[in-house]
Amino acid sequence: VGRRTEVRFFKMNNAYGKLRLESGVRQRVRILYVDGETVDIVLAAGDRLLLCNSYPAADEVTAQYYLFAAIRQFQINPEVTTVHFFGEAGDGIKGDLFRHFASVEML
Repeated sequence: VGRRTEVRFFKMNNAYGKLRLESGVRQRVRILYVDGETVDIVLAAGDRLLLCNSYPAADEVTAQYYLFAAIRQFQINPEVTTVHFFGEAGDGIKGDLFRHFASVEML
């Protein structure tokens, strides 16, 4: 396992750990998109981990595709979902997140 893989796993594990510590929010999404190569998505509903995976995403459009595909697959209701976004985000992805989800935090 390379150093980059270890760092990515730590970030994903840390994102999931923080999701579990938060209370009062039924559905949560964590997105880590920093390097322009991959997007890491963590989905949780209550105390259940639904998804924790990395996808190849060289651009924001591809990152959004994987995000909305995961939301659709796990039937996440955007009206009661909090999104936590880590990394650099262009105006396009920011606008889409704020338009579709009840709460968005850019971290």
